[in-house]
Amino acid sequence: MRTIEDGRFLFCHVYQSLNNGEVQWVTGDIFDTDDEGRIVEHWDVIAEYKWPTVSGRTMVDGPTGIEDLDQKKANKALVQDFAEKVLIDGRTDLAPNYISAGQYDQHNPETGDGLEGLAKHLKEMMRSG
Repeated sequence: MRTIEDGRFLFCHVYQSLNNGEVQWVTGDIFDTDDEGRIVEHWDVIAEYKWPTVSGRTMVDGPTGIEDLDQKKANKALVQDFAEKVLIDGRTDLAPNYISAGQYDQHNPETGDGLEGLAKHLKEMMRSG
């Protein structure tokens, strides 16, 4: 569905349909490569494909191209700051500093759109530890 390269690292967002749709998965794969472009390490996250989702969209739809390569450094800093402060430190009150109040499309099958959907999801995650 999507592939993003950043130096030695490659990220792939993949939809897999096996045995004529009998089994369906969505994966996020990260590969590290060496100086000759060969894979030296791999990590992945895999989830069963679920439909319908709470948001009404699929787990894989949406844009597939990158349009703002000139914003790469700022976007990476924004996501890193969000991950550290909101997801790791649990400062959910800061989410509006990072998430658009006008549009936040969610593809997690159990999380709704917008800041409300994210807030509910984060509270459930924090409650479960």
